[in-house]
Amino acid sequence: PQVQLQATYAGSAGKVWASAKSQSFEGAPGFTMKGLEVGGSISVGPVGVMANLQSGTGLGVLADGDNGDQKQTAALVQATVQATPKLKLGLSFGTTRLKDAVGDALKSNTNATLGGYYSLTKSVTLVGELSQTQSKSEAGAKAKMGGVSLGGILFF
Repeated sequence: PQVQLQATYAGSAGKVWASAKSQSFEGAPGFTMKGLEVGGSISVGPVGVMANLQSGTGLGVLADGDNGDQKQTAALVQATVQATPKLKLGLSFGTTRLKDAVGDALKSNTNATLGGYYSLTKSVTLVGELSQTQSKSEAGAKAKMGGVSLGGILFF
């Protein structure tokens, strides 16, 4: 099981949070994932900014524990603007840096995303996003991927 602790303070224009988590993984090799996280967000008029920092061991890049017992630090920064009452635009940048990587193992992963979010109704939001991801290995190999996402979000 995973154990998580979180403390949050919300004020009139934003909020801050801090959390800790730990989870034992069984198998070959077994290890315990553990990490700390701090972040905050603020909104002033139509503009919102959020930042988050996470650091620990075994946190993973795509899912908890997916890189084994490796130390890493991840950061995310996001800015949004409510362009019209129904349209929100956003830009985000995130990076993960893994320590003690060897050979072809992943050393870093970064992503930038530009998005548009249109509130069709109170329950349906249409989404369009463009993103660019770059990964680097300890040995110096690089890979890039660009993507386009179109879809919708249903709110209950």
